[in-house]
Amino acid sequence: MHFLRILAAITATGLLANAHPGQSELSRRAEAKARLEFLASLKDTDLSKCAPRLSVRGVVERTVARRKERAIQLQSEYLEESGKQFITSLSVVEI
Repeated sequence: MHFLRILAAITATGLLANAHPGQSELSRRAEAKARLEFLASLKDTDLSKCAPRLSVRGVVERTVARRKERAIQLQSEYLEESGKQFITSLSVVEI
């Protein structure tokens, strides 16, 4: 009796594993090909033409400030974890 239950459990597990085997290699290759074709069809991927508008809207300044804050946060977390007692100053370099 227990043997049949164990056999049924093993069979059910095997069936469930085969029910969703994952993505096939063929579909992954087709997806990669479609992605490459799409990226090749893009005409403009350079944001340099948007730079003046981004600067006027203050996007660059907000981005620099956000990244500086994140760097300070990560640095303070690292220093807390490592037990070090000093923090070096960060400066923003104009490009």
